[in-house]
Amino acid sequence: TEEKKRKVLADKLWLIGSLQETGNAAHDCHWFDGMIANTVISVLSIIALEYYDKRDDYLAQLDDMHVFPISSRMLTPAAKRKRLLINLSPRLYCLIMHLAH
Repeated sequence: TEEKKRKVLADKLWLIGSLQETGNAAHDCHWFDGMIANTVISVLSIIALEYYDKRDDYLAQLDDMHVFPISSRMLTPAAKRKRLLINLSPRLYCLIMHLAH
């Protein structure tokens, strides 16, 4: 349902913030950087496929969270390619994902 999709997206955004806070306090933050990157990729994919018309609001929220550029740690080869595009332009990534759908 629409309500469930919004809840999942809100939870993922909350998770990014939580991972950032915990990672900042950790001695070795590499694991947290990788998990943040994976979650950002997931969020951008949801935005591109479900909320493309509201992408500017969500991208601004991610910018405010200072998640870009995303880390390349703990990413699969396919995710690393996505990371390159996301770090080049999150907006372009959303457009390509939206058009590919």
